[in-house]
Amino acid sequence: MHTRKIQLPADFSWQACLKQLDRNALEPLHRVSEGIWQKVLVLDEHPHLFYIGADEDTIEIATEDDLKDQSWREVEQWVKTSLDLDRNLTEFYQMAESDPILGPIVRQHRGLRLIRIPDLFETLIWCIIGQQINLAFAYQLKSRLVRTFGGHHLLAGQTWYTFPKPEALSDLDPAELKIMQFSRRKVEYIQEIAQQFLSGDLSQQELEQLNDPLAIRERLVKVRGIGDWTANYAMMRCLGLPNALPVGDAGLHQAIRKALDLDRKPTPSEVRAAADPWKGWESYATYYLWQSLS
Repeated sequence: MHTRKIQLPADFSWQACLKQLDRNALEPLHRVSEGIWQKVLVLDEHPHLFYIGADEDTIEIATEDDLKDQSWREVEQWVKTSLDLDRNLTEFYQMAESDPILGPIVRQHRGLRLIRIPDLFETLIWCIIGQQINLAFAYQLKSRLVRTFGGHHLLAGQTWYTFPKPEALSDLDPAELKIMQFSRRKVEYIQEIAQQFLSGDLSQQELEQLNDPLAIRERLVKVRGIGDWTANYAMMRCLGLPNALPVGDAGLHQAIRKALDLDRKPTPSEVRAAADPWKGWESYATYYLWQSLS
C-alpha cells in the first residue's frame, strides 16, 4: 500500500463524519467498512481505489497504486474539501454554546464536519433528484442513475461507480429516466443542467470566481430547476460557503420547531429570527440542526 497522511484540525470527530458518510445503504459512490471510507477517484482518466481512515491526529489515505506527486496532491485536496478540514470551527462552537437552539445539538455532535460534495455538477443533480421527495426515495433514484449512466470500475474484485459526466446525461432518451421513476420535469432539469455544463454556460470555476454569496445565488437561480433551496444547498455542500441559509428547507423547519417546541412549522420570518445569532455560520448551524432529526 502507498499512503499519505493529513494532519487533523481541532474539533474533528472521525466517527461523527463516518456516521454521515454511512447514513444510507443505497449510496452508490462510496462505501464505509470497519471505520474505513472507501472511494474511487478518477485521476488522468484512470480510476484508483482509496481507503481513508483516521486516528486521533491524522487522516491516512491509502491505495495500492503508485501515484505521481501531482495526483497525490489532488487526492489530498479532495479529502480536505470533502471533510471541510481547512475550516476553523472555534468561533462556531463559541457562538453555538450559548445559543438556546444550537447548544444542546452541538454538544451532542461536536467534531462533526460539514460533509461536502466537491463537484458542482454532482451536487446540482443530487439536488434535482431530491426535490419534493423523501430522502429514502431520493437515494433509490440516485443509485439507479449512477449505476446506469455513471462510470463502472472493476477494482479489488468489486464494481465501483463514479458519478455520470454531463455528456452522459445531456442527450439521453428521457424515457430511460422515466422508467426509473424520474418525473418528466426532473428529466428536463437534469438534461438542461448537463447541457449548460457541456457548453460552458455554467461552471464551478465561474461561481468560485464570483466570490460573493449574493452573486453566486443570483447566478444559480437563473438556471431552470434551481430555486432558492437548491442554490443555498449547493453553496453550502459544494462551494463551502459558511453563510448559506436554506430558509425553505423542511428539515430546518422541523428542527427549529422541535427545538422551540412549536405546535406548527416556523414561518420564514421566524426561521430568519432564529438564525440571526448564527450570522457567518448559517451553513454549519443548518447542518447541525439536521443532525437533531436523526
